[in-house]
Amino acid sequence: MNKLFYLQLALLIVGLICLTVSAFLVSLALGFLVLGAILVGLAILLQHELIQLERE
Repeated sequence: MNKLFYLQLALLIVGLICLTVSAFLVSLALGFLVLGAILVGLAILLQHELIQLERE
């Protein structure tokens, strides 16, 4: 009975650690996604400005 209780507690703790790490990685991935979108947007704006400058 006692061993099963400690096994259950250990599994619960490991499961919670895994969920926390995966949530952190998902938020990190979303942060990189937003950063990438901003950088691509800036590159497109700069390209547009360069084309406008070449026309003048």
